[in-house]
Amino acid sequence: MQRNNTYDIAKCWAIVSVIVYHVINIIFYNQIIHSFIDTYFLALFFFISGLLVKDDKVKCKGWLKMKAVQLLIPFICIFIFNRLYYHFLEGSSIWSQKSIDDSKSVFWFIFSLFCFLLTTKFCTILIKNINSITAKILVLISPFFIVTILCSILPYEIAGYFSLMSFRRYWLFFVYGYIVNSYWKVDTVVLRKVLPYSSLCYITMSLYYIFIVKDISSNFDFAIWFVTNFVGCHFWLLLIERFKVLYAKNIILNIGRSTLGIYLFHYYPLRWCTIAMGGKQLNDSFYYYPLTIICTLVILVLAYFITTAVKSNKITAFLFLGIKAK
Repeated sequence: MQRNNTYDIAKCWAIVSVIVYHVINIIFYNQIIHSFIDTYFLALFFFISGLLVKDDKVKCKGWLKMKAVQLLIPFICIFIFNRLYYHFLEGSSIWSQKSIDDSKSVFWFIFSLFCFLLTTKFCTILIKNINSITAKILVLISPFFIVTILCSILPYEIAGYFSLMSFRRYWLFFVYGYIVNSYWKVDTVVLRKVLPYSSLCYITMSLYYIFIVKDISSNFDFAIWFVTNFVGCHFWLLLIERFKVLYAKNIILNIGRSTLGIYLFHYYPLRWCTIAMGGKQLNDSFYYYPLTIICTLVILVLAYFITTAVKSNKITAFLFLGIKAK
């Protein structure tokens, strides 16, 4: 199957945003950049993931098992490697509850993505004999409301441990991508016509979020964040589609095709940069912006080369990236 360059370029943009987000949170904090990235980056990842889920493949026997191999084996292996790394190199406790929780929280994205795929499989079984598209869509979005209720009645620790908070926040982006791909076939020409409207909406909403809301601390803030991310997914994907010829370079496409590995392995060079900077935020540094850019590039390059090295071996490619030898 031929790859879609638009999605690969968008994933490259998203993973670079992830690295910048972590750099400014840990080394050089900047509220404006933090809030700006928060208007699109993870929602865009989940939206694209939903777009890439093919309805006919979901219905195939063995599909969920294949996805479990691709996601859960890397999740378990990187979790164990992470604990061993910090135990032997930094002397942290290997199996304490805090250390386990910290490792799980770092790699929550993979676990949540598998939960989304599992839920999608379950929903497709429920709607198998339903003819109405509206009814199918209602069933597909219903897990959001179920999980929201669970989050409100379960203790915070339990809801957080099973990633219910993440499910509630990102499920609708994922399932929207799945619905668009499965039920609403929209022509590229039509999408380009929507770009001016989504641009206006996104710019307005993102400015309000960045300078007024800043972070999520209430249900109203969450609603603003959700709408901003929703139009942000449209805006960035349509903008990239519009100008993809300019950005369809090998290095950008290769980064976009290596996002799982870069996501898993970027935490280690991020940690190295943090140690090199003295282990504290350098908010008042005169060289704030150039150092942020340098750290981001160093982390991205190292994570990309680690991913490439892991891919080059059949065993490590399977254990850490879920790639089966052909």
